[in-house]
Amino acid sequence: MGWWRRLLRRGGRGPARTGPAPTPLEDAGRRDARAHRGRLTDGTDPEAVRAPHSSAVVAALPAAERRRLALELQGRRRRLACTDDDWWAAKALASTHCGWSPPEVAELLRLAVTEPSGRTATSWGRGAERALQLPLAALAQLPADARGPLLDPVRTALTLTAAHHGTGMAHPGRERATIRLRAVLGAHPDLTTLLPPGDPYATAARCGLGPRLYDPGVVELLRLCRQPLDVRPGYRWLGTVREHLEQSKTAARALPALLAAARPRPDDCPDHRAHLGTPNEASVRLLGALAWAACLSGRHKALVELGAALRHHGDADGMSHFLRSGLAALGALGGEPGTGEHRRVISGHPAQTERLAAEQLDAVRGFPAGWDSTALRHPVGTHTAVFTVHPDGKVTLGFRTPNGRLRHDVPAQVRRLHPVQYAALRAQLGHLRRQVTTHVGALSERLHADPGIPAARWAADYLDVPALERLTRALVWQADLPRGPVTGLPAKRRRGTVWVLRDLHGAHHELADTTRMSLWDPRHADATEVASWRAELTRRHLTQPVPQLPTH
Repeated sequence: MGWWRRLLRRGGRGPARTGPAPTPLEDAGRRDARAHRGRLTDGTDPEAVRAPHSSAVVAALPAAERRRLALELQGRRRRLACTDDDWWAAKALASTHCGWSPPEVAELLRLAVTEPSGRTATSWGRGAERALQLPLAALAQLPADARGPLLDPVRTALTLTAAHHGTGMAHPGRERATIRLRAVLGAHPDLTTLLPPGDPYATAARCGLGPRLYDPGVVELLRLCRQPLDVRPGYRWLGTVREHLEQSKTAARALPALLAAARPRPDDCPDHRAHLGTPNEASVRLLGALAWAACLSGRHKALVELGAALRHHGDADGMSHFLRSGLAALGALGGEPGTGEHRRVISGHPAQTERLAAEQLDAVRGFPAGWDSTALRHPVGTHTAVFTVHPDGKVTLGFRTPNGRLRHDVPAQVRRLHPVQYAALRAQLGHLRRQVTTHVGALSERLHADPGIPAARWAADYLDVPALERLTRALVWQADLPRGPVTGLPAKRRRGTVWVLRDLHGAHHELADTTRMSLWDPRHADATEVASWRAELTRRHLTQPVPQLPTH
């Protein structure tokens, strides 16, 4: 409290002062205080205070002395808080031209938003509006082109004016400061629309961005990503966003924070409960666009955060658009661009960036818990995904509906409600196709020269793998038993668990683990046996994956 305020509270009475005489500025402040009507509170607008006597004294001082006094006063107004009673001197210094240089203004701004330890303020303190009075006045005295590099503390202060970061209660001083800070920054008028207060994701994003929230590049990125977009945006939008990210490094560096906000970790936030809840539809779509922006940027940290956010939400209700967009974006960068009208390719990044995208994609669409990676049937909501291995080696994916009908297209319900599971199925489809192609190639080689393998390995590699069983059972095999070679089709006895060979007469021949198994070569058999096996395969409606038996 200034000495003149203490004097006024005593009504001017009391023992005579024994200290030094008041300075001219202190004396002027006393006269301004006497002339002021009303009570000064935290809600009083410091710009509305009249200080004619103090202003006259300050105007008579050299510019260097004015700046020294202002810096000294600002040293007591730190971390966005002010508890002194120097209303009049502050108003006089703020209203008078002091000839500020950019480094001096930077020091004023630094003092306003940091603690004595150097840490940045984390909340809007008591008297914060007054703590910004001198720095903003000094900033306004600089040429416009000199202000740009000094605006980070202003963004910090504006971030903390949001109700989410404090008590959440309306306060006139905070509202006035918001208007003044936004005017200094030229903040985008639709920022509350881009990240609306009250939405859990928007709240977490505001916390994560901090002062970058008001950076023009970040605001433009949010504006671009708020446009109505499909799961796979058009190349025109992709090109615009990529160009913007190349021009605005701040926007590119903000992507990890924007994606990390999708899986909020609010422990360090004073109002952490505001982070909790499900994002609204607009925020889910914003996240979908940010997923593409992350892949366009090629920044590794952004890709890792994208993968983590996708894994965090899995197949959560209401997050379908983000999940589908994120998977498509990672595929476009990681070498799985899609086909036809859905094809999107993100090129021009190093190979290690593409590998990272592919790794994140694989991590997201890994088989859900409880799914057998070798099985050919998997539950997906009310549907059942069915992999079919055809006799010619072709592998297809279908979906059996609740009423038992097999659909060969993808139900909209599966795409919309279970995008991650569907992505896992598509990845598995590719794996099965590669596995079957390799198996058919190996069988083709064995047709011409089969050295044979032990029955235990034959059963494990060729028959116990569901995707290969049907192909293997369509071929005639030869077992070298102690009593001589036997030919037959792989089979299991009723209620049996061990593979045997079933010959033309229906007899089952047991196989030891070490029994040598090889593809039967009809070139070394008589015509009658060949004809008999051809008839047997026809009777069983078996189509062989490789031409073991000639058609004629």
